[in-house]
Amino acid sequence: KSDGEATLWLLDIDHVADVDIQRGENTGKIITYHNIVRKIRSLGDWDGSAREISLDLAEMRAEGRDGCALIIQQSIYGPILGALEIEL
Repeated sequence: KSDGEATLWLLDIDHVADVDIQRGENTGKIITYHNIVRKIRSLGDWDGSAREISLDLAEMRAEGRDGCALIIQQSIYGPILGALEIEL
């Protein structure tokens, strides 16, 4: 990809999850994690022009998610150019 192109990513998020630790030094503890990314998928390339994106928020809710984020990243492994969080 050229420097002018970017990748648009969709991340499915759980804002809070309590996890009962079963092994290791924290065995028996319940640890609260925040902003857990459950799924990442590319929505394709973005060249900076206006673009309409359709998201199935009902499906995300049905899978137990309570948020998602859209991230624009230069190339595939470059810096983050912009981000947006959506509460479900």
